[in-house]
Amino acid sequence: ISGNTLSCRQAKEIIVQGAGSQIYIISSDINTGEVLSVKATTNISFYITGNISFPGTTNSVLNLAAGDTAEFIKTDGNNYQLISVRH
Repeated sequence: ISGNTLSCRQAKEIIVQGAGSQIYIISSDINTGEVLSVKATTNISFYITGNISFPGTTNSVLNLAAGDTAEFIKTDGNNYQLISVRH
């Protein structure tokens, strides 16, 4: 994580180790339609800003605890939609 950007390059699975990390933007080279899995080793938060969205909810933040995994699908326009959370 640099600033509030989670940089994943071509990885489809990533482990985040920044305690209290706040993520506003996902930067990834995966293709549209591919899924990115993000596993937290400490508490992290994703916010609906930049290119992250949580369809079907009014929540503006997604908090993950250590051991939780969130999956995002890359959509057109370099956006990422939350599709599942495992606790």
